Amino acid sequence: MGKLKHFVCSNAIKEKSKGLLENLTVALVSGDITVIGKLLKDVMGSPYFIREEIFWQSFIEYLDNACDDEHDLRKLSEMLAEDGNSNENAKRLLKIIDDIGTQRKAIYLSNLTRACCQHLIDKNKFFKLSQCIVRLTDEDLIFLCDNIDKKKISTDEEYIDDFRNCGLMKEVEGGFVYTKRAFELKKYSLWYGHDVEIPEIPERQIIAIANTEDIEKLFEEKTS
Repeated sequence: MGKLKHFVCSNAIKEKSKGLLENLTVALVSGDITVIGKLLKDVMGSPYFIREEIFWQSFIEYLDNACDDEHDLRKLSEMLAEDGNSNENAKRLLKIIDDIGTQRKAIYLSNLTRACCQHLIDKNKFFKLSQCIVRLTDEDLIFLCDNIDKKKISTDEEYIDDFRNCGLMKEVEGGFVYTKRAFELKKYSLWYGHDVEIPEIPERQIIAIANTEDIEKLFEEKTS
């Protein structure tokens, strides 16, 4: 949908006018490219802010890569309406686009959208994986795409905590491993269109819970 880029240029992307979010939500739900194009024109001429420019650049990049034509845009609107909450889902999607902040992430999100529209993943997984894109940096996502494998990681690398917080790594006996979610993120977003195998992942390490007697005994030893 490259023609979207003809509606606005980077130095003419302006502040969203009052009610624009509601109108844009309706436009996404309807899948009408004409309405979306008009809204993009409407932002021109308003006071300029960097945050708004970043949003519109991300939105245009997302839509250009998620939808090749109006048929794809219609698929997107149908995906948002699957559970009967089309307006709410459209607003959630717009909030994600507003949060991603980079055009690279916009492309990752558009890949995820294609996978969802083609029923390779469901909408629940779409939103879960979207949050991984939002919470990690471009550098983190590139590193994940380039380095993910089935091997156990035993060193305390800097990225481990960030990946664990997103559910992309988990602790097992003797180290850490990438989770199924991490491989799904690469397959359906970071490396979409390529053959990515999702392996069997070792079970999460089970840590025994001490009973009351063990706790009391430990306390006695510490205070003796």
